[in-house]
Amino acid sequence: MEKIIIPINEEIYKFDNFLNNKNNHRILFSGCFGSGKTYFLQKYFEQKSEQYEMFYISPVNYCISQNDDILKLMQYDLLVDIMLKKLMPETKEQFSHWETINYFVYSNLLNIVKDAVSHCGKTGKKGSDVYDSFTKWFEKYNQFYNAVNKTQAKKIADLTEGLAESLEFNQNTELISEIISNISKKKVLIIDDLDRVDPEHIFRLLNVFSAQLSGYFSSHYYGEDENNNKFGFDKIIFVCDIDNIRKIFYAKYGQKTDFSGYIDKFYSTTPYLWDNKDQLLKAVYKYVDSVHSELDKEEQRNLLYPVMRILVHYNAINLRKFVEKEDQEWIWPYRKYPIVKSQINIYSAEIVDFTLFIFGTIGDAVDVLEKHTESFEMKSNNRILDHLLPLIDTDYYKYQNGGYSNIKYSNIDLDIIIVYDIAKNNNYPTISKIMNSREKEKKQIPFFQLLKIAIENYHSLVKDGEIIQY
Repeated sequence: MEKIIIPINEEIYKFDNFLNNKNNHRILFSGCFGSGKTYFLQKYFEQKSEQYEMFYISPVNYCISQNDDILKLMQYDLLVDIMLKKLMPETKEQFSHWETINYFVYSNLLNIVKDAVSHCGKTGKKGSDVYDSFTKWFEKYNQFYNAVNKTQAKKIADLTEGLAESLEFNQNTELISEIISNISKKKVLIIDDLDRVDPEHIFRLLNVFSAQLSGYFSSHYYGEDENNNKFGFDKIIFVCDIDNIRKIFYAKYGQKTDFSGYIDKFYSTTPYLWDNKDQLLKAVYKYVDSVHSELDKEEQRNLLYPVMRILVHYNAINLRKFVEKEDQEWIWPYRKYPIVKSQINIYSAEIVDFTLFIFGTIGDAVDVLEKHTESFEMKSNNRILDHLLPLIDTDYYKYQNGGYSNIKYSNIDLDIIIVYDIAKNNNYPTISKIMNSREKEKKQIPFFQLLKIAIENYHSLVKDGEIIQY
């Protein structure tokens, strides 16, 4: 199958203008889960590596930690990233051996003399004892020398060694801020997958970054600009789906709480709304066209792509789902489930089975479709409903030999009546009318709920165990 490659040049140009706005110090980069946000940001900053030094944190890794540990773990990630990037300034010896040994001897003179005298004037004193005493003082001197000439790298190593257990906040903040301030490029911190973190952790992290440092650190490292970020980063990018954050916020603090007044602290001008649907739809078309099946290519495009297009457009399925299927083979449903040959319209089987193939399991498909209660006009996609009818209407098989008209499928819960015909010697239905329960024309179709019904009925017919899994 064709690889899913999403062109990002157009989006790079758009984001470049947004990021270079001098007022954009904090950015809320919002887009649906699995839509390629992380991929885009990584590619963007790879291309801009001469201009930006990018640091990346994924708080999803903190999910088993206590809320109070979040700041410590974030500091740990930054310190490790600094080490891996080899960003510690090369620190030369501040004091020579001649300078330090003189000071060391002067500071410990009485103890050294006392120890030396203890080895004098005694018959039979072992040479090994004298050697041990000398070694002890040599080790003490080395410790002293290393302490007064401690490098940034050594400071980081000492701090990170037991960081998860105990950290002194100001010491770590000072060290990170000092190193960040010495980087000549623009410094960017990306905090990814914010809406996939435990709610307590989300707001703990956000609150940490909303509180700007004051006093010595802010004036010494950051200057007087009120828009400077924590640790001295030029840009901080929070990556999430703002709609998810809003739902989590209301669930935690109540529907009457002012979300906009809270969230606007985390972006300087306006959220950056990531939307690559147009490019994704083009890539999905190529992907569907490349699928190996027993369908005629034209049929394949007309059957499979319209359903995928609807699912992508309404965020019912994302880029990640398609990428997961790049190296997998869709098995022709007639060969996989021979029972469908006698009981299911082939087009119905193909549409539903390919949809399940992309979702992965029937459980995933049903969970997603249940959440999508949108209704919309089908327009040119009406034939998709025709093809799905044999799996939507369980009474369809009474009429499948054809020669029937004005057959009605009624669903009270969805407030819909579908009237269709089946021509003689033709088991493919054609919808003639769609109405509500008052028998008035219904233009807004609950497509996702009807697709869910078709999937569940397909599963009932061909199920092997409790799930269909690809």
